[in-house]
Amino acid sequence: MNLFIVSPDSIRAYVDTVAGKGTKGGFAIGSFGASKGERDNLFFINSDSSRFYVTKLPDGSSSTFDIIGFGQNQRKALLSANADTVGIEGVLALKNDLVVSGNINIGGNVQPIIYDAVDGDGYKYATVLLGNQVWMAENLRTLRYSDGSLIGTTTTPADIIYMMTEPKYQWPYNGVEINASTFGRLYTWWAATDSRNVCPAGYHLPTSAEWYELQTYLETNGYGFGGSGNDIAKSMASVLGWNADATAAENVGNNPASNNSSGFNALPAGFRETYAGAFNELGNSSIWWSATSVEGIEVTVISFNSGYINSTTYEESNGMSIRCVQD
Repeated sequence: MNLFIVSPDSIRAYVDTVAGKGTKGGFAIGSFGASKGERDNLFFINSDSSRFYVTKLPDGSSSTFDIIGFGQNQRKALLSANADTVGIEGVLALKNDLVVSGNINIGGNVQPIIYDAVDGDGYKYATVLLGNQVWMAENLRTLRYSDGSLIGTTTTPADIIYMMTEPKYQWPYNGVEINASTFGRLYTWWAATDSRNVCPAGYHLPTSAEWYELQTYLETNGYGFGGSGNDIAKSMASVLGWNADATAAENVGNNPASNNSSGFNALPAGFRETYAGAFNELGNSSIWWSATSVEGIEVTVISFNSGYINSTTYEESNGMSIRCVQD
């Protein structure tokens, strides 16, 4: 009776269910030694099971079953199971969807993998994990789209551009280049949403819903002033760069050394106003574009004299900061 069959059109190993030696047919890999006697089964399949089996050895050690990956001049174990293990240990990395028909039980946290945020100029940004989102912890400062092409700027920093059709520009605050290294650059919404992607590869301009998700996470996880509530601005604001405001303890400008418990590091980069070409609010406010357009473009605002996050709308040709979130 054939217990192990390989056919030309198959990659399977078969076992015969007809009674032979023992009650079931099977396929086994056995151990060899100098002494005669019964050989230990190191790996076996029987006809009523879908499992791979490995056995304990007399000295208490375990036989193993390995899947090995071959590379140039090297081998690497991709999967290993032994007789006293009930799990596969290591990292499960998925590049496609995971579909499960039953429950998944976990003993730790499920978190996204944080991919480096490197812009078109090669600058690598600090990032922060907040809930299920990975955000850049700096304002965007790049001169290039992710494909390497340059983002334009005006002839002089104060040029008026509101009459232009879809202007795609960037500026350092007041046209002073050193400001970009601290506060990032200010971009028109048309540049922010260009198909060449102003954000680093693997990151994108957040929607208003993604901004809301961030705020909800902070509000429900104790980042409000005093540990509760929706006055989360201090937890997001950087400890440096903000103008002083002592009118209320929860305000961003009140004792800024206590800011930034979330690690978001909001920098008060101000904005560029489209009608006069003027730069305003450096030290007073952080204003970031979203990808959402509702009677103007929705922006998220932190102000030095408030403890709350605000949302409003601006015209697309204003210059605002950008924070990118991981895809």
